[in-house]
Amino acid sequence: MLGQRWIHDLNSLNRRGWTLMREFARVDIKQAALQFGVSKRLIHRIARLPPPAIQVLARVPVAQFVPADRDLLLRFLEDPSFVAPSIGSRELAAEEREFNLHYWHTLRAQADSDLVQASVQFNVHRRLLPLIRDASIDQLEDLILSLRPEFRVVDVQNIEVIAMLIEAEASEQEVQHLLFCSTTANSFDLERWS
Repeated sequence: MLGQRWIHDLNSLNRRGWTLMREFARVDIKQAALQFGVSKRLIHRIARLPPPAIQVLARVPVAQFVPADRDLLLRFLEDPSFVAPSIGSRELAAEEREFNLHYWHTLRAQADSDLVQASVQFNVHRRLLPLIRDASIDQLEDLILSLRPEFRVVDVQNIEVIAMLIEAEASEQEVQHLLFCSTTANSFDLERWS
């Protein structure tokens, strides 16, 4: 469907999410907060961060964004007879569409590389990952483009603390340490990836 090459690493995916949030915040703070499931205070903080700080924020070993309708797509892949309820009709902006596709292509590439690691990085049950890996690209993209464009930021409270540290000009080592601790200490559901 798309002839474009995707960069299948979490750093580029996370960076794209934060950049998209900043762009949307410049247009409409309230809508951006709803769309990403965060507070206006966090949006303001992220919008004030310089580009190098966004690079630091994006450098974590897990996906920092989750599509709002991800579970619907996973249920359909698990059971093709499942009919998803009608989803909102708002057109996706080009950047949202690209980010949505980037998320799923990265998840698929990570699942192809290492099922256990992908399960942890994306917090998806390991038994569902072969379904994503083995689905045709065209089928996956058709399904993805029918989803809502909303994304949820993972671990909002820690992200807010980290954004405050970056704003307060904490050292990069302190920020990376907190990012690492918060993402590796997240309460992943062990049943989901065992």
